[in-house]
Amino acid sequence: AEKIKQSVVAYDFEEDDQYFNAVHNILLRTGIIGAIIFIMFIVGEWKMNSPGGRALLLVLIVLMFISAIYFTETMALYLVLSGKLKLDNIKNVC
Repeated sequence: AEKIKQSVVAYDFEEDDQYFNAVHNILLRTGIIGAIIFIMFIVGEWKMNSPGGRALLLVLIVLMFISAIYFTETMALYLVLSGKLKLDNIKNVC
C-alpha cells in the first residue's frame, strides 16, 4: 500500500482501494450468473461478425484479463465498434 502512495499513479487510488481486472470485476459485481450472461453476450457478438469485429472482441477479451476496463470508455469503444462491424457484415451478407 505504501508503494502505491509513492507512485506516479497514486491519484487514481483512494484509501484502501483495491485493483481488480475486468474479469474479476464482473465476478465480484454480478457473480457467476452475470459472468455467464456477459459471456453469452460476447458469443452473440462473435457470431456473424466480420474478421475485424472478431479481432476487436479478441483484443477486448485479452484486455479484460490484464486491465481494469470494466464499464469504462475503452470497453464501450470496443463493443460499439465490433457491433457496428457486425451490423455492416450482416447487411453485406443479406
